[in-house]
Amino acid sequence: MLKLDSHQHFWDLANLQYPWLTPDMTSLYRNFEPADLVPELAKAEVGGSIVVQASHTQAETRWLLGLSRQHDFIKGVVGWADLTAYNLDEQLDQLIEQGKLCGLRHQVHDELEPAWLLQSKVIRGLRLVAQKGLTYDLLLRPAHLKSLPALFTAVPEMRWVIDHLAKPTIKSGQLEPWLADLKRAAAYPNVYCKVSGLITEADPQHWTAADIKPYFEKALEFFGPARLLFGSDWPVCLLAGSYQQVVALATTLTASLTPSEQTAFWLQTAQEVYKLNQTA
Repeated sequence: MLKLDSHQHFWDLANLQYPWLTPDMTSLYRNFEPADLVPELAKAEVGGSIVVQASHTQAETRWLLGLSRQHDFIKGVVGWADLTAYNLDEQLDQLIEQGKLCGLRHQVHDELEPAWLLQSKVIRGLRLVAQKGLTYDLLLRPAHLKSLPALFTAVPEMRWVIDHLAKPTIKSGQLEPWLADLKRAAAYPNVYCKVSGLITEADPQHWTAADIKPYFEKALEFFGPARLLFGSDWPVCLLAGSYQQVVALATTLTASLTPSEQTAFWLQTAQEVYKLNQTA
């Protein structure tokens, strides 16, 4: 079965800014480039990936787009642009011209205001993103989920992807209010969810598939197999496990799905939601 990793990162510490990435994060505080990922993809039999922004800078997005032009395995780029910028229209056109831009993201989970996305100037920017045919990734914590129904109503034409199941508190075993809020978000048919970034939300040293399974099963119940997609969150996943462990976990979690449902999870949903056949 062909597989696509819908969520991975690269970074260049010498030339780009990552305020969240500090020297005490020893396993992550170095450059991560395509040459580091290619052997992992081959070993896991993953045929391509979508690289996702890790910095609120246009410079990083342009760098990622450049990498996508150099490496065929990069099928799309989820970049960043200032949604409130007066010239956002022009910025998006320039980024789209540079290649495989398939979506945008802002690190909302670092915003102190849970309703950050509902600001009128942000909504205006999101509507323009949707008009350009791009997808929007939502990097959230459970506290931000309550704002999503209003957001989805304000920009109904967008294709939305919730990253990392909105970072449930797996380590503590807590389900609510994440559970009820995620269910409300899943009621909108144009909303998708990435099964990614979960081992770092569990106990990084002692997590098991059994710890994560209840959260996956609820996401599967709410979204169905056709609106879930695989993502590794590499190299952030290295805080808790290897690329191969993440793939093995996803394989275990989806073992009961039918062959067609597994194909959707591992490949087709990502292709459809990010319109990869139009950007690759």
